[in-house]
Amino acid sequence: MDEERLKAETDAAERAIQEKRLAPELVKMIVIHVAYRCLGLIREMNGDPGSLLEKYNITALEGRELGLADMLHLLRGFCTDGLQELRTLQRDQSRGIIHEINAYIRNHYSESLTLKGLAEKFYIHPVYLGQLFARKNGISFNEYLHDLRIAEAQQLLRETDLRSYQIAEQVGYVSYDKFLKQFEKRLGMKPNEYKATR
Repeated sequence: MDEERLKAETDAAERAIQEKRLAPELVKMIVIHVAYRCLGLIREMNGDPGSLLEKYNITALEGRELGLADMLHLLRGFCTDGLQELRTLQRDQSRGIIHEINAYIRNHYSESLTLKGLAEKFYIHPVYLGQLFARKNGISFNEYLHDLRIAEAQQLLRETDLRSYQIAEQVGYVSYDKFLKQFEKRLGMKPNEYKATR
């Protein structure tokens, strides 16, 4: 997924092809192999390789006669466009998984949730998940979870006669002190003060 590295690799391949004076048929086989490998990666990521296949007419390439410069130009163009397609698929997939994780958290915020536990559940490395979560949501996992819990606590304080410690337990806090700290951090007052103003 590195455009600079792709350019360096295609430059190196071009130099090697010219230095070794490879036969045009062999170069064509290399280009076709690289193209089909890229198309395979797009399929593996649940993408549709049809537009690339059509744009570069890869299926008809075997029967066409092309000069070395044309084949190298085709290889560069295909690799650049293929990289863009793979990047788009990767971005869409990461959006999709974060959407799923956010929905899961909204449905299970009152349970004991950890980033490590979510990473195991969704088969993602915990460090990568933490970075992806913060990038896509604009806040860390812990802040997101506390925001959900405190928003629910506010609603319960407004609509029920439950005591603050009962609400803390109901929204997922094992420690009442932690609940107080997070509530005051977000609203600037204690839960009882909040309830009195409603």
